[in-house]
Amino acid sequence: TVNGAITGADNASVSISGDTAINLGGASVYSIAGQTYTGPVNLTAATTLTSASGNVSFSGSVDGANTLSVNSGGTASFGGQVGNGTALTSLSTAAVSGLVGNYYNTNNFTGPAILRLDSAINFPNFYSAGALPAGISPDGSFSIEWTGYLVPQYTENYQFNYTNDDNLVVTLNGSTIINSAYSASQSSTAPIGLVAGVAYPITVRFQELGGAALVTLDWSSTSVGSNAAIPFLTTNTSSTQLNGGSVKTTGAQSYGTNATLGADTTLTTTSNGSLTFNGSVNASGKTLT
Repeated sequence: TVNGAITGADNASVSISGDTAINLGGASVYSIAGQTYTGPVNLTAATTLTSASGNVSFSGSVDGANTLSVNSGGTASFGGQVGNGTALTSLSTAAVSGLVGNYYNTNNFTGPAILRLDSAINFPNFYSAGALPAGISPDGSFSIEWTGYLVPQYTENYQFNYTNDDNLVVTLNGSTIINSAYSASQSSTAPIGLVAGVAYPITVRFQELGGAALVTLDWSSTSVGSNAAIPFLTTNTSSTQLNGGSVKTTGAQSYGTNATLGADTTLTTTSNGSLTFNGSVNASGKTLT
């Protein structure tokens, strides 16, 4: 039985197994690496599962009159029937927003790294409490490498705005767009044309060499306005795998990633809830009802 939040440290995975039902009691379960639930799962309260760069896998059935949200940087896989015993209130799968940061206690990206999921690069003062993971000191030198993707909502020109102390290098789709040793006041790139819906790989590298420590990165365009948050994703390959044959909810079902059927599958909402696919559906010769 899990009744509280679980946060996997560093690159830890989460694995829970049981011969009888695994009770998930309203917790948020977070990890950088994957999560595996071996055995039947019973939702005793609304539950959110997030794996920043790994899979979330259920080998058995999932039941319980509660909401289940699965955010995965890999594949959200359902090996058994969902809601067949007791219908879920709702089910959603989605990719994970943000970038995975590798934090080093050296200024040259070497040595052991502490991993953290960051929703944005907005650190105006690394000396502030909580700005750095435990184990990384702002005194002296450290370095961070963030990796992931950005997906524009609009096809238009964007300017990337940044401040940095010390070194900042940003690579977008294989091209260096920022290479700055120091910029205490905001600087901006030349306009860069991007296409809506395309996942552009991005790498952001920051090196602190001593003294003041800060880095911020956002963007501006006609549609998003000035200094808007960038919509980052940890990966562009998130997916949903439905292998159990049926999913039943009383409310909505929302599949926010590409879905693949591993068996003939029936999706049912018993109270006229919406059924939404935001990506492609690969039936692989199977029937979807």
